[in-house]
Amino acid sequence: MSSADFSSTFTAVVAACCLIMAAMIGCQPSSGLCPVHGSVQLDGTPIDHGNISFASVSKEKPTRGGAMVLNGQYDVPEVKGLLPGKYEVRIYWPTPVVAKPGAPGPLGLAPPVERVPNKYNNQTELVTDVELGGKSQFDFDLHTDESE
Repeated sequence: MSSADFSSTFTAVVAACCLIMAAMIGCQPSSGLCPVHGSVQLDGTPIDHGNISFASVSKEKPTRGGAMVLNGQYDVPEVKGLLPGKYEVRIYWPTPVVAKPGAPGPLGLAPPVERVPNKYNNQTELVTDVELGGKSQFDFDLHTDESE
């Protein structure tokens, strides 16, 4: 092998290694924000159209984030992600607003009724830790039975 062949082969190998390293580094959160995703179900039924919110318990770096829950799944991408820390989680799944003749409210619409117990939203007991480079999937299996 000539010196020129060795040099071009060496350059190609180094370039390939650099591309692989760049791709591996690119998979790590670079913004300092953590993406989160997962599933949400109530009594075994996937929440078909609700929302999930995360509110940091830190007084120094108050952070919020959230997403729609569709067909039992939610996804908060890195660009809208959360700072590392401990978060209270609130999940809502109101009944659809339907027209009911004579119902109170504008245009005779019946107000939505929240299906998720208060212990998972307004008076949440749900807390999770978000870590940079750590677990990003958080699944929530909720129950209407108050004894659980």
